[in-house]
Amino acid sequence: MWRPWNLGGIKRSGIRQPFWAFCIVVIEGELLRPKDGEIDDGRHWGNIARTGEQKIKTNLNRNLILLISSMTMLTVTIIVGCTTSTSPTPTPTATYTPITLDQYSSTVISRSGLSLTLSLNSTTYYPGEQIPITIDEKNTLAIQNNIHAADRWPVQGLSLTPCGRLSYPFGTSILQGYYDEKSVVAITPLQLFDPNAAYHCPVYMAAVSYDFQPWSDIAAIYTNYDSEPWSINMTARVTSAGFWTGSRPNATFSNFTPGIYTVVGGDEWGALVILHFTIS
Repeated sequence: MWRPWNLGGIKRSGIRQPFWAFCIVVIEGELLRPKDGEIDDGRHWGNIARTGEQKIKTNLNRNLILLISSMTMLTVTIIVGCTTSTSPTPTPTATYTPITLDQYSSTVISRSGLSLTLSLNSTTYYPGEQIPITIDEKNTLAIQNNIHAADRWPVQGLSLTPCGRLSYPFGTSILQGYYDEKSVVAITPLQLFDPNAAYHCPVYMAAVSYDFQPWSDIAAIYTNYDSEPWSINMTARVTSAGFWTGSRPNATFSNFTPGIYTVVGGDEWGALVILHFTIS
């Protein structure tokens, strides 16, 4: 008589197979019973146990191969995704992104919330015509913005007056020729102020921070000394019709000659703004 759960036959044959060997055979619908005329003894159920165990090993091997294949595909997908992702476009300076407003002005906006704007009133001038350059630093945030002095000038030679930049954290210069952000560093700016003259320059204490009003170009200047901070409008204008060559006391003045010129603006936090004009 057929006994489908005759586990005792396995024990009598000396084979101790785990119970899950029978479970997998039953689940797959392949639990074999003795054929008609065969004797139901422990050897038959031992064969079933071995058959079940072999099927488990086969299934495990197949699943392991599928798992390895899936992980390989996932790894390849991740690698491809990483290598084909678009890198962010680097900015010309560490903290500023340039924005050209129009042909007469250009602005850079910092991550700290300051914007530096350089402006002209035209792009074409005649020889001997006065060229006004306006530079302005503004807080773009809706709250007060206190910025520490940094002394990280993008180029040298930036000025506003014969006495330098005074209390302003920015300056400007003019270069003869056409230059971009990469090439202006190596060019010496034109001398816009008369070196033959004597100037009585005020004494200013070095600023340690600038406290900008919300949405404003008005800032309070703080120093390391006990003096009270003072507020100024962070806008300045430089006007010139030409440049000086030579040194004191024999420097001579020349009007801007026909050609292309580059106007440079920068601040001590590394902002760099560039415009161009033509003398014709």
